[in-house]
Amino acid sequence: VYCHKIFGKCFRARSVENVMDEFRILHREHGVREFHIFDDIFNCDPERAKDICREIINSGMDIKLAFPNGVRGDRLDDELIELLARAGTYCMNFAVETVSPRLQKMIKKNLDVEKVRENMEKAYNAGIIPATFYMLGFPTETPDEMRDTIEFAANTKALRAMFFSVLAYPRTELFDIVKQYHPDYEISDKNFLNMHYWEPIYQQKDNGFEDMKKITRSAYRRFYLKPWRILQILRMYPKNRYFFKACLL
Repeated sequence: VYCHKIFGKCFRARSVENVMDEFRILHREHGVREFHIFDDIFNCDPERAKDICREIINSGMDIKLAFPNGVRGDRLDDELIELLARAGTYCMNFAVETVSPRLQKMIKKNLDVEKVRENMEKAYNAGIIPATFYMLGFPTETPDEMRDTIEFAANTKALRAMFFSVLAYPRTELFDIVKQYHPDYEISDKNFLNMHYWEPIYQQKDNGFEDMKKITRSAYRRFYLKPWRILQILRMYPKNRYFFKACLL
């Protein structure tokens, strides 16, 4: 309900051969060694995802893969995780949003949260960096539901988490839901460009969390201030001058 409808709601996949042709051209003719796949749901068809991984492995290309846009975390199995690792995947984002079954139903994501937890651990054990996305501040979300999501995040094998404030864009179903509870919520052309998904736009004072920024900061502290996580970030993340600069911020 929170996402755009630019592409419609149908899964339309390029053929494995077409995808591999692009990999080969970019790698062999242009020297590309790292590919970030921004497909909304690369593993919507798990068998197609496995075939692409097998083709990459059999091609002999020495490349790395990352999935910064996220995968459908409950549509992974052991074989696909192993193939992704063998194909060169070093980082994979899991878009969880919320662990509340009620809110999962409301936002029409219906994610199997426990399956996602298991697959994050399996990815970690396969040498893939698990990263996660969460959204805080859904309409009608209770403080307990928010705390459950933060606790879930803190107790997974993920090495990175991003906690976004819920932002209802016009012409989304979420916008209509927010309007039911916050009739004054409006987005005009003047402030549209100033909207950011890390900034709270509306605040649900009736539900007891008046300071979303404070809650978000607390979530980051709860997630990152774990010695084992800090050590594994230093061990597993690729190192360059930007990595070390970020550690000092």
